[in-house]
Amino acid sequence: MTKNPYIGSSLDSLLEEEGVLEQVDAMARKRVIAWHLSQAMAKKNLTKTQMAQVMKTSRACLNRLLDPDNPSVTLLTMERAAAALGMELRVELVEYDPEEPLGENLELSTTSSRSSRAWGARESEVSYSADNSGDEPSLIADR
Repeated sequence: MTKNPYIGSSLDSLLEEEGVLEQVDAMARKRVIAWHLSQAMAKKNLTKTQMAQVMKTSRACLNRLLDPDNPSVTLLTMERAAAALGMELRVELVEYDPEEPLGENLELSTTSSRSSRAWGARESEVSYSADNSGDEPSLIADR
């Protein structure tokens, strides 16, 4: 009987061995962003057409942003979407220990900003972390 080389290894190490870890991480982040934007649009009762108008972009561009399988989105588009929803996009580069498993001590925080208050948004703060035990996905933000 041959021993399975993957027993005891982590999913991250398997994906890294296969050379797809970065792609999988990027797709997971995009899916979480698309999910949160869709939820925020629903909470504010915004249709895609209305959202695109507020963002001053096309529906096709918004559809790419909301498509969880399309990782090709610009920061400018994400900034516009966040502002349209009364939020601020924050991107942070942090050092990480490659030996530490992903998902530990990681957090994404979105807060409203002065620019979003100009859209009539109220001051609010929402945090999503890797420790989140709810049904909503969490974003791994430091890789």
